[in-house]
Amino acid sequence: MASQGALGIGKLFGISIELHWIFVIMMLFFFILSPYLGFLWVLLFICVLIHELAHSVTAIKNGIRVSRILLLPFGGVSVIENVKLDPRIEFNVSLVGPLMSLLLGGIFGILAVVFPPGIVQNIVQWLFVINIFLGVFNIVPAFPMDGGRIFRSYLQRKRSLYDATMITAKVSRAVLYAFVAGNIAFLIMGFGYPLLYREYVVLIDVIIVFFIYGGLKSEEENVTIRKETAGLTVGDAVSRHYKLVDPDAKVADLYELVKSSGEHLLITKKADSYAIVDLRSMRGMSADRTIGDAAAVIPKIAAKSSVADAMGILGGSELGVVAVEKDGKLFGIVTLSQLQTLVALRRLGKGARA
Repeated sequence: MASQGALGIGKLFGISIELHWIFVIMMLFFFILSPYLGFLWVLLFICVLIHELAHSVTAIKNGIRVSRILLLPFGGVSVIENVKLDPRIEFNVSLVGPLMSLLLGGIFGILAVVFPPGIVQNIVQWLFVINIFLGVFNIVPAFPMDGGRIFRSYLQRKRSLYDATMITAKVSRAVLYAFVAGNIAFLIMGFGYPLLYREYVVLIDVIIVFFIYGGLKSEEENVTIRKETAGLTVGDAVSRHYKLVDPDAKVADLYELVKSSGEHLLITKKADSYAIVDLRSMRGMSADRTIGDAAAVIPKIAAKSSVADAMGILGGSELGVVAVEKDGKLFGIVTLSQLQTLVALRRLGKGARA
């Protein structure tokens, strides 16, 4: 199941690969303009994917769960469990992506020298330029680029996560203002460029501006929630409005299970994990199939974990439910809306006491 506004195209290393709608539209646009330009965008997709896979594989090797990769025209996002990362791990995970792009750029730069003049050399030269751009662009010390996380992890050597994030957000705004100023100057002084070229460049830059602004606001919000919910645990928001069912029970038994329990949310076990029964997926299913056949695994978290960690995990989950464990047993479940309600009430309580 792809996230909203994205097109799922498959999995690699167990990670869902998705294309953002902007990426899809721009690729189709260039294919309509010219099959050659469309082919270049396919190559761009491959380069961005390799960049993000470098992040994801490094994260997985450090014990971090990666749910999906979302590819954008100027980079991508590896959606990981948004837990509080060790600064050294965040530094390594963030740095490896730009390094991979620069490595690819170096390889294509050497090939561009080796190949004789012609269309193949032109393509290789373009791959050299685009990978160097991806590497340099993503090393800029601003959210949501890799450079922003590299800079924050460096600041965390002597500062708290909150302070390091807020300093990086200020730098991100400075980068954003400089970028906007540069575009205004380009519009005013770039009359010598071909028709529509300035407008095209500005359109791309506007997308980048929204990308940067959205990323820095998200990081600010995440770290603010973590600060404001200090002391709150997942156990404080747990819900027990569900029915735990046997995974070997038959689909034909579901009606009586729901009717007798009064609960429409069904949870079952799958190996060492918990899974939610998606009733919608059971349409057309044979009555003798098991409930486990219609269940999708959900993340799990300890009841003593912070609310911020749970929200981070839920942000990367497609199903929007997390199983809460206590003493090795299912303690309850939480959804993103439950946690958001708890955070809002905490903020209201603090505001009333201020």
